[in-house]
Amino acid sequence: YNTFYNSSAEGVEGVNIADTTFSSNSAGGSGGAIYNDGAADKGGKGGVMTVTDSSFTGNEAGTSGGAIYNAEGAKLILAGDNTFSGNTAAGEANDIANAGEIAVTGGTTRLESGLVNTGSVKVTGGVNDGEGNVSGTTLAVAGLDNAGSVTVDSGRLTLLDEAKGSGSITIGNNTYDEDGTALDKASKETLDAVLDLGYDAELNRLALNRDAMLEVSDEASVTVREVEGEGFVKVDKASALTVGNGETSSTLGHLANAGTVNTVGEVASSSVDGADGTINVGTGETTSSFSVSGGTAETPNTLGTVNVAKSGSSRPSQAAWLKPRTSSIREGLKKPQG
Repeated sequence: YNTFYNSSAEGVEGVNIADTTFSSNSAGGSGGAIYNDGAADKGGKGGVMTVTDSSFTGNEAGTSGGAIYNAEGAKLILAGDNTFSGNTAAGEANDIANAGEIAVTGGTTRLESGLVNTGSVKVTGGVNDGEGNVSGTTLAVAGLDNAGSVTVDSGRLTLLDEAKGSGSITIGNNTYDEDGTALDKASKETLDAVLDLGYDAELNRLALNRDAMLEVSDEASVTVREVEGEGFVKVDKASALTVGNGETSSTLGHLANAGTVNTVGEVASSSVDGADGTINVGTGETTSSFSVSGGTAETPNTLGTVNVAKSGSSRPSQAAWLKPRTSSIREGLKKPQG
């Protein structure tokens, strides 16, 4: 076995690893290459480690954390460009198992063998070019099993493969601008954080703030059981997004739909641009509604094909496919096509 064990806390500067390759290491327990311990030291802190511009390939753990195990109470900082690939734990693809805290603060970290998270993960350091394009810090994960919390304050979270788990994902740091002014709506100028879903995913809870965007692309089929916030939602052609669970209501900001959006239960959007898309309201088993609260004659909402499921019998569902909340919506909506 050849594993690096760390228990050095932040109070004593922790451990910094840079420009290093960890290859073909193994551990019978957790952490094939690195075990970052969370046990409190004399200063009352767990292990702190910063990894910068490094690679982890072909490492193996007997139980968890093919390359790195970050224990409860420990902190792992990922900066620069890091690549993880071909790592396994208990015979399954896995790069990092996190029970503590992970902070992704710059560059691009690619976890090509996946992340198991029961702790917290936070991404910061994203930059908006003023036209709605967010660059800077990126965490790319091929296989996310999330029972903890994942937060993108600024930057990008890109899911390269299937995602699952009962945990929460929060995109965007707040509904306020840098000067503390409340954002009245999402806009390209205030966009700070992006969740890219290019593969099939099932997410339990997603908080999408006004400075954030969810993008479903590359023919992915994504289910989000509960969405709160008023961020951008973009569904590309041949991609599908299912929102809602039939028990709690979900809210979206601006919906740009060129694919298919399915709603389950009560779903509301502030505005819609979707002349080429399809919206399916309800599954036939749950009373469902889709409402739009914004739009004017100058900036009308556009919808393509809208289908409303029947609920339990030949009777139409009690929910309307659109419930305008203001007279301007009634005047501004274009007639659905199809």
